[in-house]
Formats: sequence, structure tokens, C-alpha cells
Amino acid sequence: MDLLRRATSSGIGPAAVRVSLDAALRAADDRIWVPRNVARIYREALGDLGAARGVLRQLAPLTCVEWRLSAAAWVELGDLTTATACLERAASNARTASDLCTIAMGYRDAGYLDEGRLLLQGADAIASRAFECWTVATTYDAFGDRPLARATLDRSLDDAIEVAEIVTLAHALAAYDADPATLEGALTSGERRASTVRDWLELAIARNLMLLDLEAANRCVAQASGLATSPEHEREIGATRAQLYQLELLDDERPKLEPGKLLRSGSRTFGWDRDPARLLGWLRARLPRATIDTLTRPSQFFVNDDLVALLEISKTGLVPHPLPAYLELLRDVRWEQDAVDHLRRAFACTLLCIEDAAIAIPGGNEPTIAILLESCLALGPGAVDGAVALFAAMADAYDATHSTTRVGYLVLFAELGLVLAAAWLDPTDPRLEYLISRLIEHERRHRDRATSPRPAWLLGLTIHAERDPLWRSLAEQILVHPRHARLAKLLQA
Repeated sequence: MDLLRRATSSGIGPAAVRVSLDAALRAADDRIWVPRNVARIYREALGDLGAARGVLRQLAPLTCVEWRLSAAAWVELGDLTTATACLERAASNARTASDLCTIAMGYRDAGYLDEGRLLLQGADAIASRAFECWTVATTYDAFGDRPLARATLDRSLDDAIEVAEIVTLAHALAAYDADPATLEGALTSGERRASTVRDWLELAIARNLMLLDLEAANRCVAQASGLATSPEHEREIGATRAQLYQLELLDDERPKLEPGKLLRSGSRTFGWDRDPARLLGWLRARLPRATIDTLTRPSQFFVNDDLVALLEISKTGLVPHPLPAYLELLRDVRWEQDAVDHLRRAFACTLLCIEDAAIAIPGGNEPTIAILLESCLALGPGAVDGAVALFAAMADAYDATHSTTRVGYLVLFAELGLVLAAAWLDPTDPRLEYLISRLIEHERRHRDRATSPRPAWLLGLTIHAERDPLWRSLAEQILVHPRHARLAKLLQA
């Protein structure tokens, strides 16, 4: 990133630009955003299309997403023939519905909507699991056919048999504005098929989150209790009751889970790497023990619960849920502004972001997303790449969990963080165009639902205005490419 910035700095000559770009390529490893940026700078700064083509010819894409990004780079060069060849090769190797949806989006990027729709229809034909069907629906929506997306989910629900599949499709329907009667019917059909403790607990949580029906959720928990046969079952039932009533658990009873198991999966940010554990893992590998000590408060009773909990998180990557109250210093650290230890602050903010996206009643984490992004930018591309994966997973979780509640707008703040992080890495990433247009469209929808929004675009949807200047500062710093002018203008207005 330093080399790419040097190549685009003012006052540098063409020869120095080429030296910096060559050095950036040598340091790229397998990060595809580096050669994409190098080719863009050759094209935009030097007007050297031959050098840009030479860079792109060296690409060796493996995944369908990499093929899509490679094809988009050729589209930016105006070489639709080579772009199409990339997509055709990727399509010939596609094996799953998700693969076909990814390549369909690649054809959409290139302007070949008919070809993309044909691939999408093929994906629809082979999708069998609930999450695959949700992905197909998301792709139909991206192609501008929201009614067909909803019809895909309705058809899939009719065919679903397993309770986990039914619950997943219910969350998908909630994200597509299904009415309460439809959601009630879906969960009732799940109850007719429920036969295990896990089935009933899934239904209890879904009823509480989507329908806010605590009485029905308790009935499902009671059914689970009648089937319990082991201490593990009792622990799961106790944790579910605590989630329903927002109760504090003892440490021995508190689940400790990987972030990927804490955040509910969704399909809103399909096409992006969605991994809530990546940034936490990157930070854990670099966080000194002395820094962990500064996140704890001295105890007069020699019971260092907060230190024990943080050391366990640092060692294992497992996050206690919900976060214990004695980790309150994490919340204080995020507000630090003078002599900031960005590694320390990013670690605290990452845990708070994961927690907020996992709990049933989020506590207003919008400013924390901006603070985390600011620290990740200071830490460099590795941290920003982790932030992209975390914000995408958070957007999916908010979309799947809170679409029927008044805090559904939180998905937009997670996506704003995703846009800014991804644009910092690769300003012409083809996935940004649709993400930004949807962000603008859905802001209007959530503004219409809000009771008393502030005038500020998007930022006015939240009552937590203390970090509005930071959001605007980040946008001003990052959204400098002409492709982002519309979003930059809205945020600064």
C-alpha cells in the first residue's frame, strides 16, 4: 500500500512511478487487489495500456471471486473479449449454485445481463440447500428482479423439511420484507417437524428475534426441556433462556464460541469474504501480553476475571457470549483519541462489534464501526482486509436477525464500513458499485421507517451522533475516486 500511494503521489515522475509499481507487484503475494491497483495506475496515471495488460496477464485466479475480479480489470481496460474469456473459463469450472451466482455477477459487471441471467437460472435449478437458495435470491435482487427473489424463497420454503433449513429460509424471508403471517406460518411448519432439543431452541430464538413473541419462544424452550437428556442439553437450554431474557450468566455457564458461530449467517453481502474471526485472529497474533494487561482494571480482591477472560480470548480466539460485564474497560478504550494504541483499540472494538452483531438487542454500535476502521487503516492492509471480512459478516448478521425490528438500519452502517474498507484497498472493485447503489436505495427505505431521523444522510438514522465527524473524515479520505463521488457527496452534505 505504501508503494501504491507513492506511485500516485504528486510530484513524482513517470520513471519513479514505474519503479514503485514494480516493487508493489513483487510484494503482492496472492493479494489480487495489488495487481488490480497497479494496472489501474498504469492506465489512469501513465496512460500505458500495454503495461496494464502485461500486469493482468500475470494473474492466476483460482476462485470464482478472483475470476470475477480479473474479468472486471479487463473490462476497465476496454478488453471485453479477454474479460469474457475469463468468465467463460470460470463458468466451465463452476460446480455449485454459489459459483454460478458469482460468475453471473461477473457477467453483470461486464454489461452482459442476458448471459448472467442464464447462469443465474442454472444456479436456481441446482440450488437445494436453504443457504444456496438465499444466495440465488440475493443474485436475482442484484439483477433488479426482487419479486423473483422472493418467489425463489417461497418455493424453497415449500420444499424444506429440516428445521434448520426452515429457520434459515424464515430469516431470508424476513430480510425480504415478508409479513408476520408468512413468518408465523414458516416457523409453525418448523414446529411440526421439530424432534430434537436443537430444533426447538432454534425455533425459540427465531420466534423471539423475528416475531418478538416471547410467549411462543418460551413454549419452544419448554418443548426442548422435555427432550433434554444430557448436561450439554441443559446448558444449551439455560443459555437460550438467558438470551431470551437478557440475563447475565455465570462464567462456567457462559458459552465460548468462535465468532463464526456467534454471528448468524446471511446472504446480503454475497460475493465478499465473510469471516468475523479473521480480524480478531490478525490482532491476536500481534497483541503483546503487556497490552492485554492495560485492558484490565486492578482488583482489590485478587480475582482477575477480566484478565483471565482476555487471555483466553487471545489464546483460543473463542469469545464469551454475552461479553461479561467486568470487561467494561473495552468500552472505554474505544473512545480514546490521544496517543492511541491502535492495536489495543482495534482489539477492543473488534470484540464489541462481534458482540453487538450477535446479541438479540444491539446496543448502538455504529460509532464503534468507524473507530475500528480508523484503527485498521492505521495498522495497514492486513487489518483492513480483516475489517472487510468482519463488516461483511456483521451486515449479514444484522440483515438476517433484525430486518423486522427498528434497528434494521444497523446493516447500513456495517455496509458503510465495508464500502470504506474495500474502497481503501481497491477503489475500482466491481462489487462496490452495486453495494453503494443498494446502500443509497435502502437508506431511503429505512428513513421512511424511522420515527424521528436527523437530516444527515444515513448518519441521521442513529441517535449516536458523536462519531459523525469521524465517518465524514474517513469518507473524505477514502472516497476520492470518481466512481464514489455520489456516495461521498451524500455523506458530506
